[in-house]
Amino acid sequence: GHSVRVFEAEQTPGGRTRSLERDGYRMDLGAITLSPAYKHTIALLTDAGAADLLQTITPILGTVRGGAIREIDLSGTLRTLKGFGFLSLRARLAMLRLVPLLFSNWSRCDFENMAQLADVDLETCEQLALRKIGREALDYLVDPIIRVNMFNTPRVSSAADLVWLLKIFAGGEIVQVRGGMGAMAQALAAGIDVKTDCAVREVESDERGVRVGRPAGEEGRFDGAIIATPPP
Repeated sequence: GHSVRVFEAEQTPGGRTRSLERDGYRMDLGAITLSPAYKHTIALLTDAGAADLLQTITPILGTVRGGAIREIDLSGTLRTLKGFGFLSLRARLAMLRLVPLLFSNWSRCDFENMAQLADVDLETCEQLALRKIGREALDYLVDPIIRVNMFNTPRVSSAADLVWLLKIFAGGEIVQVRGGMGAMAQALAAGIDVKTDCAVREVESDERGVRVGRPAGEEGRFDGAIIATPPP
């Protein structure tokens, strides 16, 4: 029941969920899929009448080795183990060392309360991988998983990120947005007053609400404000 106005610094809304089309290809500039665990996001899209954009797909990861893309089908245990064929036998056997860690933390991978993985958040993903499964599995399996999902490297990402991602992909299905992730942002922006290419310079609160100032010197007053800043 609120009247909403969005000030978007870019030319299109979406931030890390924008999509770009070039030379006949569509590329997502940030997130590429949704986990079924993102219940609030999926409910929001459904409420906005955009549920038809969502489609359930099989989680298949691709990693490059020997000049070819090796696919890993994560929809079932046997398919997943078969997909590890690009790893040496030694590396595949080393993967079993992750089982106790995953087993003890499986139920703690709750998207609503990630603090439950605090005990795992004591080392980087790289440190965990080198300690448990070795360099080969780190380079050809863990590194691609972290880069494509966390937009970061194992050297920076937490070991808890790897545990959480393995739990997500083990579900056998993920959710993809038809038309790219940008279609999701466009659907949510429909019917809302969105001012694009309109950066905000400052936001100040007082007894009357908030004052929003922009670089051109224009100002506006509102009852409240939600501020979304770019990631570092």
